Amino acid sequence: MEIKELRIGNMTIPCNVLLAPLAGYTCYPFRILCSELGAGLCYTEMVNCNALKYKDKATQKLLFTTPEEKIKSCPVNRF
Repeated sequence: MEIKELRIGNMTIPCNVLLAPLAGYTCYPFRILCSELGAGLCYTEMVNCNALKYKDKATQKLLFTTPEEKIKSCPVNRF
């Protein structure tokens, strides 16, 4: 497999290997590990927009990030 940069709109991701959102797996330590091993983009777990609206603590915990995670994404659903 050839590793290339990936462009999405005006954003360039340095590597075309991505960590997909996996319920129960894409916690902060796992995302950091995958990033260190070369993942160009890491997703948090999917979160519900109502949980965000009402500031649910469990949901906020799923979204924990640090500046170490240079490029990150959060999938949001409304159901």
